Amino acid sequence: MTLKAEELARTAVWRDRYYAETDKEVRKRILKDAGDEFGILPTAVYKRWADNGMLPEETTLTKRFRELIARHPYQSDREIARREGVKADSVRWFRRKLGIPPGCRQRRAVLEKEVAIYVENWPDMTSGEVYRSILADDEMPFAFNRWSVREVWHELQRQREAS
Repeated sequence: MTLKAEELARTAVWRDRYYAETDKEVRKRILKDAGDEFGILPTAVYKRWADNGMLPEETTLTKRFRELIARHPYQSDREIARREGVKADSVRWFRRKLGIPPGCRQRRAVLEKEVAIYVENWPDMTSGEVYRSILADDEMPFAFNRWSVREVWHELQRQREAS
C-alpha cells in the first residue's frame, strides 16, 4: 500500500519520536500510540517504516552500545553489563550486530602481537622471561597471566619450527 505524503510525514514524526527514546517501555507506548492513530497494530507501524525505507542506519541504542563497547574493548560482555547497568545479552547482541569481536578475542590479538615481538627479536627467551618483560613494560591495557603468555609463546614457537 502506497502512503500519501501527509501519511508519510506523520509516520516519520512517530518514527523520530520512537528512535529518540531509549527506554523500552516508552518505546512500546510510542508504537501503541502510533498504531492507534493509524488504526493498525503496533507491529504494523514498524513494518510501515521498513516498507517505506524509514528505518535509520544506526539507532540511538546502536550508537549507545557502540560507545559502551568502545570504552571497554577488552572486557567481557558480562563485565561491561555490570559496569554500565545493562544486560549482558544486550551487549552480546549488539557486539554481534556491529561486528565487534568479543573482549577475549581482542585481548588475545593484542597479546599475540606483543609476544610475537619478543619471539622475533629475542628467540632465546623463555615464555616466563617474555611474561616478565611484558609486565615490566607495563603497557598492556588489561590484566593477563603467565599461562596465557605461555600458550601464545608455544603456539608461535610451533609456527617458527614448522616454517
